[in-house]
Amino acid sequence: MIDFAGGELDGLGPNQPVAAQTTGANGQIEALTVERVPESGAWRVTFVATPKSKKPVDLQCYLVLHGEVLTETWVYQWTP
Repeated sequence: MIDFAGGELDGLGPNQPVAAQTTGANGQIEALTVERVPESGAWRVTFVATPKSKKPVDLQCYLVLHGEVLTETWVYQWTP
């Protein structure tokens, strides 16, 4: 689970088609969801990462709206 907030995100309504662009080198991304959290106004991305081997999975995620990048890229290396 990742929360994105600030910048252009603060002015977007919950019905905007905000999408997450995710990658998982050495892993597979499934069950991807993006929703606005009413209490904080942040946009929450959730997903399941499944490793393809016992090697670390390099995860990246950022938000887009109509093809325009809205956020910085979140980067994390997960060791299963």
